Amino acid sequence: MISFNCIGGLSSTFEVLETASWKADDKIITRDPFLKFATFDGQKFVGGLMNHDQLLPSLGYRVYYTGEPANLTQTGLPQLPGENIVLRFGWNWIGHAPLHTYSIDEIASVVGSPPFGIDDQVKTRVSSSLKLSTYNGEIWAGSVAQLTPGIGYEFKVAQALTFCYGDWCGTTEKVELTLEASGSVSDYSDSDISRLQQHVATAAGVDQSLVTIAVTAGSVIITATIAVPAS
Repeated sequence: MISFNCIGGLSSTFEVLETASWKADDKIITRDPFLKFATFDGQKFVGGLMNHDQLLPSLGYRVYYTGEPANLTQTGLPQLPGENIVLRFGWNWIGHAPLHTYSIDEIASVVGSPPFGIDDQVKTRVSSSLKLSTYNGEIWAGSVAQLTPGIGYEFKVAQALTFCYGDWCGTTEKVELTLEASGSVSDYSDSDISRLQQHVATAAGVDQSLVTIAVTAGSVIITATIAVPAS
C-alpha cells in the first residue's frame, strides 16, 4: 500500500502516476469510505477514482502493477501544517502525510476524542510482505513499528476517533464561544445539538470531535468549547 505526501497545488494529482510503465488492467484502489478504483486500459486510467476524485495525502492506496520497476515522482507541495487523522468505525485506509517517520507509539488520540481501544489494529503490505500490529491497551504489539512517508496503512478501530502524530499532539488549547438563544432548553434536541456542533466545527476548521456543545437553562445559553492548535 502506498501514499502521497507532496501532491498539493497540482492541477491533477494523477500526474504522479505518469512516471511508471503501467500495463493493461493494472489498478489503483482506495477506500473513502467505500471502495474507489481506476483501471489502466492500455493508454490511460479510467474509472470512478479518475472521474470524481484526486489523489489525497490523507488516503492510502492499493496498487496492482505489472510494469517495469519505477519510482513515482511527486512534484507538488507537502501538507503543512499537518492535519489530524479521522478514523471511522471499522477499516480505514490512510496515507502518511508528514514528511518524516513516526514511531507507532508516538500516535495518540486528540483532545476530546476517544482513545485507541484493545484489539484495534494497523496493517500494511509491501509486495508480498504483510505487517500487522494490535493495540493491547497500552502499546502497539506486532511488526508495524513505525509510520513512514510513501507507505499507506489500514487501521481498524472499534469506535470512531481522531489521532495526531508525535510533536503535533498535546499542542491544543480550548476556546469558548457563548451565544444567547431564544426558546427553552427542551427546544434543543440531540440532533439539533449535533448539527450545531458540526456547523461550529466547520466554521472553526477543526474536526467535529473537537467541539463540545453545552445548552444551559436561564436565557438558554449555548456554549461551544473548541480545542484548537495552541499556535
